[in-house]
Amino acid sequence: MSNEIITKDDERIKSFFRSLDRMFDKIDHLVANTPPTLNRESFLTDREVSERLKVSKRTLQDYRTEGKIPYIHLGGKILYRESDVQKMFPGLDVKALGIDELYKSQKDAIWMLKQNGGGICDHEVGAGKTLIMCCGAYEMKRLGLANKPMIIGLKANIHEIAQTFQTAYPNAKILYPGKEDFTPQNRMKIFHTIKNNSWDAVILTHEQFGMI
Repeated sequence: MSNEIITKDDERIKSFFRSLDRMFDKIDHLVANTPPTLNRESFLTDREVSERLKVSKRTLQDYRTEGKIPYIHLGGKILYRESDVQKMFPGLDVKALGIDELYKSQKDAIWMLKQNGGGICDHEVGAGKTLIMCCGAYEMKRLGLANKPMIIGLKANIHEIAQTFQTAYPNAKILYPGKEDFTPQNRMKIFHTIKNNSWDAVILTHEQFGMI
């Protein structure tokens, strides 16, 4: 019976260690990109929350001070529940809307729109679809998911949509043209106004949209 001596230069040994290196690289990637969990709840750091909400760390500190976002101290670090971060809507003025907060169904719908880049909200009348539409459009622009959100509505309720948007986001840059803006002599001007400005939302009737 012959014996075989295998050294570190053997190709089989080299292949084994290459496989180990790949496995450790994958483990490092998973550790770096998987939020820590506690009781099945994922938690995010200051940096991760700032990046997700597109706000500065100073603004995030103000949110904590004002009680706008729950947080915990753990091991000398400040952590935030991922589920709480998903409910944050910077710039939204709930007081002006006369409400304490959005319905859970509204928050879920807006989160779905952001995650999927769009979607269908088939809610009953009175469930808050107009506010979902306004918040969804604003959030997608704020997060860089949309360049120039456009809301198209019926002539009968387009004013209500524009008013809701302006009330919800008083600092938003909204374009809500009137019917005179789409007359033959003004049409090219409004087209250039839409094209050459960074709007948080452009709100048009079906008829106006058909003229573009």
